[in-house]
Amino acid sequence: GRIGKVSAMIGSAFDIKPIITCNEEGIYTTVAKARGRKQSLRKSVELALEYAKEASSVTLSIAHGNALDDANEIRDEMVKQLKSVSNVFVGPVSPALGVHTGPGLIGICVQKD
Repeated sequence: GRIGKVSAMIGSAFDIKPIITCNEEGIYTTVAKARGRKQSLRKSVELALEYAKEASSVTLSIAHGNALDDANEIRDEMVKQLKSVSNVFVGPVSPALGVHTGPGLIGICVQKD
Protein backbone atom coordinates (compact mmCIF):
# COMPACT_ATOMS: atom_id res chain seq x y z
CA GLY A 1 0.00 0.00 0.00
CA ARG A 2 0.87 3.63 0.07
CA ILE A 3 3.00 5.22 2.72
CA GLY A 4 0.83 7.10 5.19
CA LYS A 5 1.27 10.87 5.43
CA VAL A 6 2.61 10.71 8.99
CA SER A 7 5.06 7.90 8.13
CA ALA A 8 6.23 9.80 5.06
CA MET A 9 6.70 13.00 7.06
CA ILE A 10 8.68 11.24 9.81
CA GLY A 11 10.75 9.32 7.26
CA SER A 12 11.54 12.51 5.41
CA ALA A 13 12.46 14.39 8.60
CA PHE A 14 14.89 11.66 9.69
CA ASP A 15 16.13 10.88 6.16
CA ILE A 16 14.85 7.29 6.38
CA LYS A 17 14.97 5.47 3.05
CA PRO A 18 12.84 2.39 2.42
CA ILE A 19 14.42 -0.57 0.66
CA ILE A 20 11.76 -2.22 -1.44
CA THR A 21 11.59 -5.61 -3.12
CA CYS A 22 9.18 -7.20 -5.55
CA ASN A 23 8.13 -10.75 -4.70
CA GLU A 24 7.20 -13.59 -7.06
CA GLU A 25 3.59 -12.35 -7.25
CA GLY A 26 4.71 -8.86 -8.31
CA ILE A 27 3.83 -7.26 -4.98
CA TYR A 28 6.15 -4.56 -3.66
CA THR A 29 7.10 -4.74 0.01
CA THR A 30 9.55 -2.92 2.25
CA VAL A 31 12.31 -5.31 3.35
CA ALA A 32 14.45 -2.83 5.27
CA LYS A 33 14.90 0.82 6.09
CA ALA A 34 18.11 2.78 6.38
CA ARG A 35 19.00 6.27 7.45
CA GLY A 36 20.53 8.27 4.63
CA ARG A 37 21.45 7.46 1.07
CA LYS A 38 24.85 5.93 1.76
CA GLN A 39 23.47 3.46 4.31
CA SER A 40 20.49 2.61 2.11
CA LEU A 41 22.77 1.77 -0.82
CA ARG A 42 25.03 -0.29 1.44
CA LYS A 43 22.05 -2.21 2.83
CA SER A 44 20.64 -2.78 -0.67
CA VAL A 45 23.93 -4.29 -1.82
CA GLU A 46 24.10 -6.43 1.33
CA LEU A 47 20.61 -7.82 0.70
CA ALA A 48 21.33 -8.50 -2.98
CA LEU A 49 24.60 -10.28 -2.12
CA GLU A 50 22.83 -12.39 0.50
CA TYR A 51 20.20 -13.41 -2.06
CA ALA A 52 22.80 -14.32 -4.70
CA LYS A 53 25.49 -15.94 -2.56
CA GLU A 54 24.54 -19.60 -3.12
CA ALA A 55 23.81 -19.32 -6.86
CA SER A 56 26.19 -20.98 -9.28
CA SER A 57 25.60 -18.22 -11.86
CA VAL A 58 23.86 -14.84 -11.66
CA THR A 59 22.96 -12.00 -13.98
CA LEU A 60 23.07 -8.54 -12.40
CA SER A 61 21.12 -5.54 -13.61
CA ILE A 62 21.63 -2.16 -11.99
CA ALA A 63 19.09 0.50 -12.94
CA HIS A 64 19.49 4.14 -12.01
CA GLY A 65 17.67 7.43 -12.18
CA ASN A 66 20.41 9.91 -13.04
CA ALA A 67 22.82 8.15 -10.64
CA LEU A 68 25.30 6.46 -12.96
CA ASP A 69 28.27 6.85 -10.60
CA ASP A 70 26.41 5.07 -7.78
CA ALA A 71 25.23 2.36 -10.18
CA ASN A 72 28.79 1.73 -11.38
CA GLU A 73 30.10 1.57 -7.80
CA ILE A 74 27.43 -0.97 -6.89
CA ARG A 75 28.23 -3.01 -10.00
CA ASP A 76 31.94 -3.04 -9.17
CA GLU A 77 31.34 -4.03 -5.53
CA MET A 78 28.96 -6.84 -6.42
CA VAL A 79 31.19 -8.25 -9.17
CA LYS A 80 34.12 -8.16 -6.74
CA GLN A 81 32.21 -10.05 -4.04
CA LEU A 82 30.30 -12.52 -6.22
CA LYS A 83 32.37 -15.01 -8.18
CA SER A 84 29.27 -16.31 -9.96
CA VAL A 85 28.41 -13.23 -12.08
CA SER A 86 27.91 -14.24 -15.70
CA ASN A 87 26.36 -11.02 -17.08
CA VAL A 88 26.09 -7.43 -15.87
CA PHE A 89 23.88 -4.66 -17.18
CA VAL A 90 23.80 -1.03 -16.05
CA GLY A 91 21.29 1.42 -17.46
CA PRO A 92 18.80 4.20 -16.79
CA VAL A 93 15.22 3.66 -15.65
CA SER A 94 12.47 4.69 -18.02
CA PRO A 95 10.87 8.12 -17.71
CA ALA A 96 7.62 6.36 -16.72
CA LEU A 97 9.32 5.06 -13.56
CA GLY A 98 11.55 8.07 -13.02
CA VAL A 99 8.57 10.40 -12.76
CA HIS A 100 7.46 8.50 -9.63
CA THR A 101 10.86 8.17 -7.98
CA GLY A 102 12.76 11.27 -8.96
CA PRO A 103 16.51 11.42 -9.50
CA GLY A 104 18.83 9.19 -7.51
CA LEU A 105 16.89 5.93 -7.79
CA ILE A 106 18.97 2.76 -7.70
CA GLY A 107 17.50 -0.64 -8.49
CA ILE A 108 19.40 -3.91 -8.15
CA CYS A 109 18.12 -7.00 -9.92
CA VAL A 110 19.71 -10.39 -9.29
CA GLN A 111 18.63 -13.21 -11.57
CA LYS A 112 19.83 -16.64 -10.57
CA ASP A 113 20.67 -18.48 -13.80
